[in-house]
Amino acid sequence: MTDFPLVILAAGNSNRMGTSKALLPWKKSTLIKELVDKYLQLNQEVIVVSGSNHKALLNLQLQTSHIVENTNYEQGMGKSIAVGVYYVQSHFPKAKGVFILTVDQPFISLSHLQNMMAVFKSNTIVVSSSEQGYRGIPSLFSSAYFKELVALEDDRGAKPVCFKHKTQLQIVQTAHEDLDDMDTPEMYQKLKERLNPQ
Repeated sequence: MTDFPLVILAAGNSNRMGTSKALLPWKKSTLIKELVDKYLQLNQEVIVVSGSNHKALLNLQLQTSHIVENTNYEQGMGKSIAVGVYYVQSHFPKAKGVFILTVDQPFISLSHLQNMMAVFKSNTIVVSSSEQGYRGIPSLFSSAYFKELVALEDDRGAKPVCFKHKTQLQIVQTAHEDLDDMDTPEMYQKLKERLNPQ
C-alpha cells in the first residue's frame, strides 16, 4: 500500500539553467530517470509533475506511469505542488502523507527519506535541514495538510503552509552537500564532478 507517494517537481522553465533540468544527462541516463528509479526503491508510488517539458518526459519511458502535467507551471513551484498533491488525493486516497521533492537535488539519499518517515506522525510536516542552516525540501506533509497544499498557486512553494503550522514541524538533519541543488550550468557541472571525481 502506498502510504507516502513521492511527488517530484519537474515542471519549471529552468531559466537560469537554460534547459530543462529533468532532461539533463546524469549517470547513464537523464536526471529525472535516475531519480525515479532511485525513489522507487522506497516501494512507494512516484509521481512526476511536468510542465514545459511534458511531451519530452512522456517520451522517456520512465518507470512510473504517474506523469501529471502542470499546464500553469509559469505560476511557480506552489502550483506544481498543488497539481501533484491533487493527483495523490485523487489516485491514492488512503495515503498518510506526501513527499515533496525537486528534480534538481540528485544527492538526496534513501536513508534520509527513511529517517523522515520514521519521525512522521499524523499531524506533522517533516522538513529537511542541514548543519549550515538549510530548511526545506525534501519535505513530508501529513494528509492533514493536503487541502492547503492543493490551494497553493504562487512561487513560494509550500512555505506558507509550513509557516502557518510551524509548531507541527519535525526537523530531520542530513549532510548539507546532500541537499545541494543545481540552478545554474556551473552548479550542474560541479555536481557532475562529484559523481566522477578525477
